[in-house]
Amino acid sequence: MEKVVKIAILSAIQKTADYIKESDQLGLRELSDIAIKNAGIYQDEDSTTIAVITYSISKIIQASKCDVDKKTCNINPELKSLQNELSILYKNLEKENFTEFNKSIKNILDMIANIDKKVNLYIEEVLSRSQIKKGGTIYSSGISLSQSAQILGINNWQLMNYVGKSEIVSTDDEGVGIRTRLKFARGLFQ
Repeated sequence: MEKVVKIAILSAIQKTADYIKESDQLGLRELSDIAIKNAGIYQDEDSTTIAVITYSISKIIQASKCDVDKKTCNINPELKSLQNELSILYKNLEKENFTEFNKSIKNILDMIANIDKKVNLYIEEVLSRSQIKKGGTIYSSGISLSQSAQILGINNWQLMNYVGKSEIVSTDDEGVGIRTRLKFARGLFQ
């Protein structure tokens, strides 16, 4: 495991435990998005797994009954066990004990599956979002949208939706303005 990936995962594990204490589902979703981005950059399976874990926990917290005015939440008591397992996961990665790290990941995923039976849907959703973001990265490197979608086996419409909401289209690395490009294109047909 690359050092930068290890540091990012350690940080994500610590923040996940903190967000569980705070019942911060939005923070967990943001962590999941960051982990997906890291998985795309470093082609790292563990980052994808962390994205699944954080996203799943955010869904568990979302399903909890919370009263914002009274600042109380009926958080599933099994989340405390998850916090303990996250602590073990952190220590195993810190010591680079990858055998135990992988066992801890499996334990956490099993615990999540016992808490929320929809965990397989969460896995699919995270993986789909990951593929769409990778498609956006490929598209931004100059490959057509259709080819980018085909490379990753995703739907053109999903990728168009992502590209339309991202800043990929609005960035202009070469510094050539729209008017200049239009003038050049018109010149081709004269």
